[in-house]
Amino acid sequence: MKTEFYSEINSEVLDHCGKIIRDGGLVCFPTETVYGLGADAFNPEAVNSVYEAKGRPHDNPLIVHISELSEAESVTAMTEVERERFGKMAEAFWPGPLTMIVTKKDTVPEEVSCGLKTVGVRLPSHTVARDFIKAAGTPIAAPSANSSGRPSPTLASHVMEDLEGKVDAIIDGGSCQVGLESTVIDLTGEVPCILRPGGITLEMAKKVLPDCTQLEWKEEEISAEEKIAPKSPGLKYKHYAPKAKTVILQGEPPKVAERIHWALENAEKRGVKAAAMVSSELKECFTVENVVALGSRNDGEAQAAALFKVLRDFDAQGIEEVYAEAMPEDGVGFAVMNRMYRAAGCKMLPVRYVEFVCTGNTCRSFMAEYILRSMLEKRMADGDIEAVAIKVSSSGVFADAGCAGSQMAEEVLHIEYDIDGRGHRARAFTYDIGEKADVILCMTEGHKLAILRCFPEFESKVFTLGEYGNGQDVQDPFAGSYMTYSRCADQIRSLIENGIF
Repeated sequence: MKTEFYSEINSEVLDHCGKIIRDGGLVCFPTETVYGLGADAFNPEAVNSVYEAKGRPHDNPLIVHISELSEAESVTAMTEVERERFGKMAEAFWPGPLTMIVTKKDTVPEEVSCGLKTVGVRLPSHTVARDFIKAAGTPIAAPSANSSGRPSPTLASHVMEDLEGKVDAIIDGGSCQVGLESTVIDLTGEVPCILRPGGITLEMAKKVLPDCTQLEWKEEEISAEEKIAPKSPGLKYKHYAPKAKTVILQGEPPKVAERIHWALENAEKRGVKAAAMVSSELKECFTVENVVALGSRNDGEAQAAALFKVLRDFDAQGIEEVYAEAMPEDGVGFAVMNRMYRAAGCKMLPVRYVEFVCTGNTCRSFMAEYILRSMLEKRMADGDIEAVAIKVSSSGVFADAGCAGSQMAEEVLHIEYDIDGRGHRARAFTYDIGEKADVILCMTEGHKLAILRCFPEFESKVFTLGEYGNGQDVQDPFAGSYMTYSRCADQIRSLIENGIF
């Protein structure tokens, strides 16, 4: 199929593209949210072509776009309650980035609603979108104009990249202002419920419908019913994903910055192209070019406008791993995190600092630090980038700062684990070390009690490694044989595997 491309938009172009729709063809068009892939909402064969062009699962419903409010009557059969809610929300937010789910007319094909008795309806604010729908003379069923699962398109070039040769025409309306798909609100239940967050936030919706709620979107919080038969796009499948493996890191900005630094350096050593997307504030911690700012940490609108373009740019650069800073989930930032979460395949991890503690930090905690660090690096080398979320260090409750690790511990690490520990220098456990740590793992109960006597405020995060790994205290191998140190290292490794992994 030859795809027509129109960058200069006039009435003739819109009339021509409208005729393509009436004839059962597919046209990609701009909206204020993202580009849409449109077909005649009343033509089942044309709607099926949308699924085929995108590679979209046939149980993922489409949104019907209209050019003026009165056209909603042609696709809806609202109850009295739905109509009242619909009217209030339309008056407040239409035209705009809001889709409302209501009871549908039987004339709306099942191909649009995926067998549901409901349909999502939207009146876009983009003038080109509304003029195009008007020229078509029919409501238009349209998901985002991208290959299924990829980042949604905010530029016509993104549409060309995914759908050239699969659609009849593409209308270039420039960059999309909002940058995220529309908010989807279900008006059919006991209370209105936002199913997909977007530019219209829960706080905004509550000013119109005070009893409005919002569906949880983190994987562990989505109900089984929603996973089986979602009423809205974006609930069931991995969406918005770049080609790169992606992980989101949560935590205090300095900790997130440190782990991203480590991840990028680690990737470079492995010969892997990696990049990061962070807030403008965190960007100041980096000097490398492969760290991109989405916008200020508290500016969800700026983040939304940039997100999909950044992900697409990473694909164009051949980026293989992406490390992202979790943004505050306030306002539109909630919708940004929803998209980032799905783009990362639901991989959103808290950064954890693990501190191992023994007596002098020359044997047990030293070996524990280097064994865990080696395990993390191996996981990264095997492509398990979630290992980036853990930082490890060690110290001793009576350490002589600056001392090297014991020679026997170094030999065991080298011979049995292929680890070079010659650069280790002992550190004394301090309040600052304990405060920064997320979990403090002591080799014995005695070390744990020594810390708590000095720093009782750390009680909630101090454990023995045996408690954490479901085993016994790790006894001091000092002055023992090579086999004594070897057995000690094996016990430490086993406890780490049981407790941390």
